[in-house]
Amino acid sequence: MPYKDPIKYKEYQRAYHAAYRVAHPPKHDPEYQALWRAAHPEYHAAWRATHPEQRVKSNAKWYAAHPTYHAEWNARHKEQGAARTAIRRARKLGQFVERVYKSIVFDRDGGLCGICQEAVDPQDWHLDHIKPLSRGGEHSYKNTQVSHPVCNMRKGCA
Repeated sequence: MPYKDPIKYKEYQRAYHAAYRVAHPPKHDPEYQALWRAAHPEYHAAWRATHPEQRVKSNAKWYAAHPTYHAEWNARHKEQGAARTAIRRARKLGQFVERVYKSIVFDRDGGLCGICQEAVDPQDWHLDHIKPLSRGGEHSYKNTQVSHPVCNMRKGCA
């Protein structure tokens, strides 16, 4: 025993263990895991490729613990969420897909509805596919236009 006094020995033990915890963080610590993954990208990628079933379970567990994640993300990123939906629909139909930004289409069309030629509310308008995706139209700048929600819904997939 390095100290004869038990109180000093306890202080020594506390200091020793505190220094050890700093030098050897627990493996379940998120910061430690992030640093380790950054230092070993090839291991992480290889593990993900060889354990798809565990990835699916892990993702399901995370989404179960965060049930409002998608709704919150979509609320914060409305334009990106709508673009993802259109891209997914076009790909499922085997159509050409181009990244289309609503803000660029709005500026290009001058804020005028492509169906009725009236000005649209910049906060409430639809990105309309001139030739609908369901009829073989592509998701691209040349096949999109600004429209009022009412005009777009009335047009449907005609």
